Amino acid sequence: MLCYSTVTTNSCNKPQLNILIELNASNKIYTNVSQSRSISIDNHGYLATVSSDTSTLVRLYSGNLSSVTNSSLKPFNDVPYAIAYYNETYYVGFTKYILAIDSNNLTILQNITTSYFNGVRDMIFSSNGKLMIVTSVSNSYLLFFNQTGNWSRNYNLIHNQLVNYSNPHGSWYVNDSYFYVTSWTGNAIYAYSAINNSLVWRGRLFFYIFASPLTYSGLSLTIDQYNRYWVSSGSNGIQIYNSQGILIGTINNICSFVFDVLITSDYVLYVSCYSSNQVWRIDLNN
Repeated sequence: MLCYSTVTTNSCNKPQLNILIELNASNKIYTNVSQSRSISIDNHGYLATVSSDTSTLVRLYSGNLSSVTNSSLKPFNDVPYAIAYYNETYYVGFTKYILAIDSNNLTILQNITTSYFNGVRDMIFSSNGKLMIVTSVSNSYLLFFNQTGNWSRNYNLIHNQLVNYSNPHGSWYVNDSYFYVTSWTGNAIYAYSAINNSLVWRGRLFFYIFASPLTYSGLSLTIDQYNRYWVSSGSNGIQIYNSQGILIGTINNICSFVFDVLITSDYVLYVSCYSSNQVWRIDLNN
């Protein structure tokens, strides 16, 4: 079922298109990926995700979702829970550490650790990669890491910030002094502004997510170029909000458990479906 209120854009955006009706009529394909998590696109144009079932890095051709075969892709020793991409490097998050992996030859470049890690769930990069911000879900910390040198893939912890809400999960970079974090079990989005030269960040509640029943599955955020907030909320599907936090549409006919959404600049959607073991490609231009 596709539930929606009218979603139209003004003339400076996609002219007078109802995004949800357009999605219903779009070309859709999917491939099977067992328990796929967050998704990124790398410097090769590959779609990259991790499987928490097979403990592997999975790379797909973004056009047709066929697998990129590579014999050097071996299972990890532990279960991966997140992946981010920056500067020809995959950053794969585990419970207690992050592996930096070269996206060209798949060699492990660094093992990033701190005693504050307890369930790495998302990683974003600021200040041209000099700052990495990590959500640690089980102990409710935001962790800030400084790049050790120009073009280095290694990071050292410079600041830890205990949040006043439960289970920080997804995050979204806006600019070098502003980002968002989602509260997994709190069903909310928090906005963070930099103070004190980005060593301390002030957080405030941005808006609550409409979710009934409560989702205990993860909460990821994607903001498109028209300033719409796409929230991946597990069994509650994809919820789309405007910048005032008003729910303008819900998509729940793609899969039963949405973990993450990636939207390209030409408005192709990639959807990670955790429990149905699928990754979808949805082209809104066709």
